[in-house]
Amino acid sequence: MTDPATPAIPEPLISALAAAPNLIPEPAARILVRGEWAVETALLLKRKLPDASVWARPDHPERWRAAAPLLDGLLEGTATDPQIAPEMLVFTGATAAFQEVIRAEPIPHTCQDVLAIVTPDPPERPGTWVPARTESRGPWQLHLWCVAEPPPEMRALQWITDGRFGNALRLLRMINIPAPPPVQILRERLVLTCLYQMADRGELPVQLALSVAQRHWFCLLTLGGETENEFRLMAELWHRIGERDNALKLLAFAGPDAGQIPRAAVKDSAVPCPDTPPPWPRRVLCLLPRRAHYGLDVLYEGLCDVLGDANVVDFPRKPTLHGIRDPELAHYPCQIDRGAPPVAFEDLLEQVRAGRFDLIFQGILDAHEWTTQAGELLRAAAGQTPIVLTDALDEMDDFREVSAAISGVSDFLACLKRERIQGFDYGPEVIPFPFAYPDRLVPGETTVATSERDIPLFWAGREHGLRRRALDHVRRITGLSLDASYPPDQYKHCLLRARAGLNLAGAGFDTVRYWEIPAHGALLISETLPIEIPHNFRHGIDAFFFRTPAELAEIWAWCTAHPDDAREMAMAGYARLTAHHTARARARQVLWALYAAARRRGLLSD
Repeated sequence: MTDPATPAIPEPLISALAAAPNLIPEPAARILVRGEWAVETALLLKRKLPDASVWARPDHPERWRAAAPLLDGLLEGTATDPQIAPEMLVFTGATAAFQEVIRAEPIPHTCQDVLAIVTPDPPERPGTWVPARTESRGPWQLHLWCVAEPPPEMRALQWITDGRFGNALRLLRMINIPAPPPVQILRERLVLTCLYQMADRGELPVQLALSVAQRHWFCLLTLGGETENEFRLMAELWHRIGERDNALKLLAFAGPDAGQIPRAAVKDSAVPCPDTPPPWPRRVLCLLPRRAHYGLDVLYEGLCDVLGDANVVDFPRKPTLHGIRDPELAHYPCQIDRGAPPVAFEDLLEQVRAGRFDLIFQGILDAHEWTTQAGELLRAAAGQTPIVLTDALDEMDDFREVSAAISGVSDFLACLKRERIQGFDYGPEVIPFPFAYPDRLVPGETTVATSERDIPLFWAGREHGLRRRALDHVRRITGLSLDASYPPDQYKHCLLRARAGLNLAGAGFDTVRYWEIPAHGALLISETLPIEIPHNFRHGIDAFFFRTPAELAEIWAWCTAHPDDAREMAMAGYARLTAHHTARARARQVLWALYAAARRRGLLSD
């Protein structure tokens, strides 16, 4: 595969190149290949991915000039025609060369993924460079495969041993090529160790360390590789931001129960709002991902309820919000037919330019979902129509910088934040935005009150993350198997038959289950959640919350001994949900909060 004038490909790189086609997310993509071994890599990709458009831009094109007619146009295309926009960049070569590529030249703005298969720095190069995500100039995702002996995990382990936690963390976070479970478990454990140590030394803010750690913690739990050490690291990070209850919960599920510890006082940040919408905004544009997205879809439905369908426009137009049912989403509760009639993009763009919308909800936070047309709409709105970042993701991070990198717009009136951690400082105008439940799916009070309740405890959900350990305790305490499967056509009926329902956090702390249990008149029994929920349910009044298996056992014993009182509490939970946590109620709360933010900003006259 190499020209006589080309250096031989290092032996470790050959096996890596053989696996490269399997790492291309889209087999029909437009792929630009760069680096010292760009031509060899491009030939391999073209052979393995016949539907892809592949071009090569080698470091030394003169070596291949004589052979160019034999390379099926691989040296043409993107290399000479700027109108051809690659969707993916593949780099094969030395680490130092890749460093220069992303520092000296911008990655093509059309690229969504960068796959870098690199060899280590040469021995004569001082220090060790690890590519950093912040050195990119666009919202691309880097996939780094370091072809080295020893493997990069071992290099990171050595750095940790030497106390070089920052170097180790940067390397580990860049290497996201899939690995066998034992290697992946090692990666996640090392990442958590680095984050904890850097926070402990003051090299990393605790809030940032915890935000990053939570994602890796969930991956480790999913792999089943957690040990008591990782439980204690995570508990300490939660404790340091003031979330004692969450720290206690982790320690309790890691080992022997922590016993009786007083509960922290619950603070409700809710500001009462009228049952009518504010005088502003009256017409809104929602930029939404095409895929089903519960938090955003429920907000859209609530806005339609509050402002009227004709005053709520979504882009790009999502079929499942406009009467087109997806059979693969049989369980999904947000397949509706609402909103304004379709608007051609040019007409929509002209409406934005003319100031026909009072407010824009920007809910697309995934670069793969972003479109150039969405960018045009935001740029047209900049400076005249307020934009609200609408974050309904599972993560606790502040995504304002991410949205700015994707969209090119960074001036937001406010940020709606689903996973708004109580101990975090997000800065001004970050508004709690928990899930809600669609009004049309809430059964009437008579139905809820008279339903025969013959299911002791309702549970439905995947057993991943910390749920595995929690469910082991729940089954031991209740004596129930909790393995029932509920078909879509029977799901709501089974909720109406439940005396109580169990909520356990998933990838995010906020779950649909948290809302649908009280919506159907079952008593909510939930683990404590560290997120802000205005008008939240109250322990011992309209729901129960537990931090430890011992507390859960007390709750279950009380419910069993006092069924009438438990039923009364469940009905109180139903009343609180219908008052504060339906789609319509959440939309009103959001609109009043944004109205207040606009007044503080001086955008509205008295």
